[in-house]
Parts: sequence; C-alpha cells; structure tokens
Amino acid sequence: MGLYINKGIALFLCVEILIYIVISNIRKTKRYVNLIINKKILTIFLIAQITSGIIVIQKENKFNTAYNNVKEVEAIVKIETAGIQKENSTEYIIKILKCDKYAKIEKTKLKMSYSQGEKIETGDILQIQGEYEQINSYKNKGVFDYEKYLKKDNIYGKIRVNKSTIKRKSKSKIRVSEKIKEKFKDNFDVQTANYFITIILGDKTELDKQIKENFQNGGISHLLAISGMHINCIILIITYIVNKTVNSYKIRKLFTISILIIYGSIIEFSPSATRAIIMAIMHLTALLLLEKDNFLVNISVSSFIVLIINPYYLVDTGFLLSFTATISIVYVYKKIRREVSQNKIIQMIADSLILTMSANILIAPIVICLFKKVSLSMIIMGIIISPFIFIIEVMGISIIVIPKFILKFLKVPIEIFISIFNFLSSINFLTIYFKVPNIVQIILYYTIIIKFLFKPKRKIINKILTSIIVISL
Repeated sequence: MGLYINKGIALFLCVEILIYIVISNIRKTKRYVNLIINKKILTIFLIAQITSGIIVIQKENKFNTAYNNVKEVEAIVKIETAGIQKENSTEYIIKILKCDKYAKIEKTKLKMSYSQGEKIETGDILQIQGEYEQINSYKNKGVFDYEKYLKKDNIYGKIRVNKSTIKRKSKSKIRVSEKIKEKFKDNFDVQTANYFITIILGDKTELDKQIKENFQNGGISHLLAISGMHINCIILIITYIVNKTVNSYKIRKLFTISILIIYGSIIEFSPSATRAIIMAIMHLTALLLLEKDNFLVNISVSSFIVLIINPYYLVDTGFLLSFTATISIVYVYKKIRREVSQNKIIQMIADSLILTMSANILIAPIVICLFKKVSLSMIIMGIIISPFIFIIEVMGISIIVIPKFILKFLKVPIEIFISIFNFLSSINFLTIYFKVPNIVQIILYYTIIIKFLFKPKRKIINKILTSIIVISL
C-alpha cells in the first residue's frame, strides 16, 4: 500500500512541477497565470505541496517498516489517553518511550488492551511485555479503512499486555478538560453531561452509540464536531462580555485571541477546531492590524498549518467536512441567496434553509464517499438543530463558571431542554443510499457546479470546463 502511495505522491508532485514550469515560462501561457493564481502564491503553494508530500512519504515508509518482524514487545511506555472499557479489558493509547530490542518503534503509538489488576491513569509510565498485532482493514472499495483512520493519530497497531509494572505514577497535573468533565457529570444526568462534553470539549468517546448513529443517519453528525459554528458561538459570547467591560478596541481583539488559544489547548486542538481557531485568529489579527480580511488566505493558511502538523488529517472526517462546508457556505451562499419575503421571520427561515443547502452542495460527494448515503432530512433538521447547538454552547460555557448551588435550580430545565434536543436529533426520513462515486464522477460533479453555479466570465476557463464535462461524460 505504501509503495502505491509513494508512487502516487511522486507522480502528483512531478505533474505539479511540470504545470508550474509551463505556466511560469511559456510565453503563451503567461497571460493566463492571473486567471488561476498569482505566480508568487503558486510558488508558495508548490513548496507547500512538496513539503507535505515529503512528510507523507516519510511517515508512510515508517508505518510500513517500523513493525516489520515485530511480534513480542518489551518496552517502557506512557499512557496517553483515559481508558475505554471493553468486554474483557480496558483499552488505552500508549506511546513507546524506550525499547531496547526494537529502537525503530520508539516514539510510535499503539492501542493497548490492558486486563491487569493495577489501576493506571493518563500520564503513568509503565514497563510492559506483550504481543504486537497489526490492525487489518477491509480492502473492499468504499469500506471504512480503519488502518488509515488510525494513522492520523500516529497509531501503528495494537498490543495485548501479558505483564506490566508501573515505573512511575503521573504527576498530579491539573487537566482543565477533566475538571470541566467532572463538573458536568457531578451536576447532570449521564446523557446531558455527555452532550455538554461533546459540544463544549469535542470529546465524543462517552457519547451513547445510538445518539452518534442518530446524528449520522440524519446527516447532521458534523454538528457535533467543534467547528466554525462552535468557535463563532464562543467569539459572540466573548465579544458580548468584553464589549460591556473593555473600551479599547485592540485589547478586546487581543483578549478574544487569547481566549481562543486557551480554549484550543483545553480541547487539545482537534483538526476541525484547529482550522476554525486559526481562521478566527487570522481574521481577528487582520482586523487588528489591517482593518480588512481575506477568507481565501485564512482558510488556505489554516489548512496548510493543520496538514503540516499531521498530513493524515486529510482522511479525518471532521477535517474534510469542516473545510469543505466552510468554503461552500462562503462561496455558494451568496450565489443562491434570494430575497423571498419582506417578513423578517419568513426571510430568516429562508436564509437558514439556503445556508444549510449551501453547506451541503460542496460536501455532498464527500458525505456519499464516507457514509454511502444522504438523508434529505438533514436540510430541515440542520435548520432546527443549529439553534439548539448554539443554546447548548452558551449553557455549557456558562455552567463552567456558574457556582454549584445555582446549578441546582437550573438542572431540571436544562435536562428537559437536552431531552427535546435528543428527540429532534433522532428524527430521520427519506434516506437515499448511493454507490461510492469514482474519481471521474466526482470531477464531473464539481466541474458542473463551477460552470453553472459560479459561471466564470473568462471564455478560456469556460472552454476548459466544457471540455472536462464532455470528456467525463
């Protein structure tokens, strides 16, 4: 698999370099450069692609060779995550700190099945002995590739521990996210607490499996991921507070940026959250320094930073849906928005409907590739659920700072509200199942969108798009 990926990346980079040389040097094509992209930006983009390609090749080579001929592992490891209870054991993510026999596996991560009697926690250092197992994925086309999914978290396989010794207990470091979780769990029932933990902290590990399936079947699972909508909610709350308390425009912006960075560190910078936070910080910085903003620059730089940190985020569902939906909302919404009524309420409902449709136009092929189905209820439910998400976000952030004795009076109405939200999220109708589209069909879909929705004014671009449609058909 790695060989094919490496060849594919090498071929892709060679094609990009050839395109760059042609655009930059052939006299006839020079005048078309500005139709596509500025030459300096093209150079930066090419450097970014080459850098990303090299990183992916190196990582892929390590994934394919690090655990060759490794069966028995004896190593010193660190517990990276809290345990998830399975049928006969508890599962942890561990990081190999030292392995005398196989030095090449140091700094890699594994899923550890642990059934020993000793209690272990995040941050503990253990000496373990166990059997390494490779994670095998179904190779059928269109089936979820679990092995590739784990690569984004640098996980190389799994180990079943036969013997372990605790070398050092974790230092009593206060984790803010754990304290927030405890406050939610101590004051609300399990379902309510898990919704708050998911929507505020982005941690879906404890959310009921049926609830996850309800959101997925309804086509609204992206609403549970911390993304632009959630970050915008936080910015609105912060802005409201600082506008009431701080007079200086610059201090207000700097304070908001600081809060976003602190929030990002608490939720450990998930891919979709990182994109949204970087974009928000760039937007606020641009307003602070230049008094203007550029969406395309913001989303390009944020995606570049996220993928340089970990190129395997490219297969992360949250990353793909978050970036594509944001681009779709910004560019498609203004193309299809219409004034339908002078009545503000009717216009607001129409705008919400158009906004939801805008978000789904560009992500439709991705949703089909990932889930093999599209629920038409997601358009209607997206409109209904989104305000609930905003209210839960406001409530969750408020609960963090509200004293415990006040929460006693709010517990019942909050739990009733969450129950209504849970019922609405389970509504699903008119689900259409699709065969996974091939690359030609995907290219055809996006080409038609560009040609007939965006309607490029340049004749040369229209000719190119028409040619692609004809060839694809």
